[in-house]
Amino acid sequence: MKNIFFDAEERALAKSFERGEWRSVKNVKREVQKLRSAAKNILKKDARINIRLSSKDLGDIQVIAVREGIPYQTLLSSVIHKYASGLLTEKITVHGPRKHRHSERSEESRLGRDSTRDSSLSSE
Repeated sequence: MKNIFFDAEERALAKSFERGEWRSVKNVKREVQKLRSAAKNILKKDARINIRLSSKDLGDIQVIAVREGIPYQTLLSSVIHKYASGLLTEKITVHGPRKHRHSERSEESRLGRDSTRDSSLSSE
């Protein structure tokens, strides 16, 4: 039998299941259909936009997308979705006598970027 390795989230889910914290839903078929419908609605891309970006910003976005293994348009769509859903927030910090807009990204270490860099976004 192969050894299976779980990350922290998977281990927490397994322990929760083993403690009996999970309960079956009454109508599994209806629940699955409801969740499928919700997923389709979220993933449906039915609108187009055109935006202007600086060449530098576009280049930076393309580099991040390559690291993630996804098209840059998908990355931009994800960022916009997270922002519109309230999952992406900007924090204001004060440095000396002037206020600077600054934010942090929870995925910085995974992307290999400096978390102190200005104008980065935070997914909380």
